[in-house]
Amino acid sequence: MPSIILHDHEARCKDLRYLIRPVKHDPPAGLLEKFPFPKMIGGNLYFQKSEHEQFPCWEFHYEAPWQPGDKLAVRETYGFTEAWGQLVFKAEYPSEQLPNVHCWYGGQTMPLIYARRWLVVESVACKRVLDVTEEEAIGCGAIKHLGHYANDGPGITWHYGFNVESEKYLARAQTPMAAFELLWSKRYSAQWCWIAMVREVRE
Repeated sequence: MPSIILHDHEARCKDLRYLIRPVKHDPPAGLLEKFPFPKMIGGNLYFQKSEHEQFPCWEFHYEAPWQPGDKLAVRETYGFTEAWGQLVFKAEYPSEQLPNVHCWYGGQTMPLIYARRWLVVESVACKRVLDVTEEEAIGCGAIKHLGHYANDGPGITWHYGFNVESEKYLARAQTPMAAFELLWSKRYSAQWCWIAMVREVRE
């Protein structure tokens, strides 16, 4: 079964609507000048000279990592309690109230038999990271926070979780898009990303 490894902020999201991942390679220099209009065709991303171009650039395209209708088993950070060896998932607990476990294991090591959540892909798109919308930034896990921001006094900010060890919010900024761009820059160098709209189902 296909699977997806969720970041902690995605796994904690109560209403996860979007998965956003980097393309393997950004378009080569000069391609966007000749073919500035990206378009999804048959599960692949092609580039066209105009919005209604009939002959896209077939020589260079991206194959989407997911297709509409795909059902993805969720892999997430997990561990086993020290007292009873019970399977627990990090996303089930607030960052400051994590249970005592032998150690936390990343989602990439999680056996599929432990999966407790599944995501069904509804649509797939590809765009520049700078073009990610507010809806997409919130839908992939951005959290609204009421409190002080730097020296600006009280106000609304956005972040992607709280790091107990550093006592800092992850990618905190004044708008969802700014928080997303900050988070992205810490993880990836790609300027283009895949975006899948998803809905959670229980098997």
